[in-house]
Amino acid sequence: MLQPLLPTSARTRLAALLARPGPVAVSLEGRAGEDVLAPLLSVLDRRRRLVFSAPGLTDLESQDLFRRCVLEGLGTEPPPTSSWSEALGYVFQGGPMILVLHRPNLLAQANRQFWAELGKAWVAVRKAGTRSALLLAQEEHGLASSLGGAESPFALPAEELGPAPHNGPLERVTVPLRSPWDMAAAGSPWTGPDLLTAWSLLGTNPERWRSASTRRDPRSAVRDLILGRAGPYEPPDALLGRLVQTPHRYASMLRALARGAHSRRELSKAVDRASTSRSASGPYLRRLMELGLVSPLRPLDAGPRSRKSRYRLTDPHEALWWAWIHALGARIRTDAHPEPLWARAVGPRIQGHQVATLSSAVEAFLRNSASDRFGAPPREVGPLWGDGYDFPVAATLRNGAVCYAHIHAGTSAAGLEELARLEDQMREVRYGFGRQARLRLLVSLTGFRDGLRREAARSPLIQLIGAAELAGS
Repeated sequence: MLQPLLPTSARTRLAALLARPGPVAVSLEGRAGEDVLAPLLSVLDRRRRLVFSAPGLTDLESQDLFRRCVLEGLGTEPPPTSSWSEALGYVFQGGPMILVLHRPNLLAQANRQFWAELGKAWVAVRKAGTRSALLLAQEEHGLASSLGGAESPFALPAEELGPAPHNGPLERVTVPLRSPWDMAAAGSPWTGPDLLTAWSLLGTNPERWRSASTRRDPRSAVRDLILGRAGPYEPPDALLGRLVQTPHRYASMLRALARGAHSRRELSKAVDRASTSRSASGPYLRRLMELGLVSPLRPLDAGPRSRKSRYRLTDPHEALWWAWIHALGARIRTDAHPEPLWARAVGPRIQGHQVATLSSAVEAFLRNSASDRFGAPPREVGPLWGDGYDFPVAATLRNGAVCYAHIHAGTSAAGLEELARLEDQMREVRYGFGRQARLRLLVSLTGFRDGLRREAARSPLIQLIGAAELAGS
């Protein structure tokens, strides 16, 4: 059974924040459709805590349920009040405490004063200096940005805190894409190359992994899941319909990304085709990023004010679904015998889809294995592109070395011609020029020819990365 674990980077950062002296407030921001509460609780273990998940009811009903939650969790009930600040402040009166508010945006929708009331309660905790924590957890991004400025209800001038230890008004922890390494740590039933295949097809949502048949190979598991022959499954378009208005415009953008678009111009064209009137794509793209469905990519050589960026679908399964399954409509689930349709329309696309998702897996490999493989952890990881070069993944290591990754897209083993393509691009890029070590990373799911293996054996600057390495084996 897959365990509800936070990805390693988020778990490590959250543990470090909770270990700080004094009170700390954290916004834990995940992806739409993926529960953040259960993984969060796995980090807290047996610490003294109170957990309240907003019910999405009226303000009075929510406050009543919160008082009941306090009674059940602490054994005493706060006095009747219409003030959230008094009810929330009551929780922290008995000493160090962790208060988890799940989906607090629902409480703010029911009461426009909620954030101010919560801020008032938390300012009192910060002045007291107790080692308490306020954790705001929700399945979308942007809360820390909206509440973290100078006018934030959580802000307080340092001089007003006195000698009490204090942290920033609101720290942000983003739940990143779960890598194959994270799925292995959570108890994946697949290992090695099968784990990498499962990750590229099932994506990162633990619920999909629990629903998929673990007795079959990953390709059969994802087919049975989508055809309705495994456990519960919510198609990505159903999730989208619950989250946004005018979902057809968002769907066109998601499908364009899944089919290879990555620039704002390409996405604008997709939105225009989906509408009878010309519409700006910016608000749609921004909302998809808030929901965690789309991830922005900035090249490593971009300056702090540069707007140079690309975009991609965050989850590999959603990329597969929007690219090749969405167009099949209801036929894929309502046909009495959908296997021939799957074999004709989806099956031949899977190999290419796996290659298209490899950049995320290579990023995870560098973050998890660079120390052991190259002698130093990465300082930064990201893409590089420009005139004459396009690296899906590159990295600067803390020992000064620079890595450039080339992903082999062919169906046969990679040969010396792939190394030549990589080195041709390296001659065009200025990023990392003059470094002592410029590492060539050749990535292939289909193996490597003997000539390339011999060349890599002679040079420590050439590294061959296969499916087993990407899966952490």
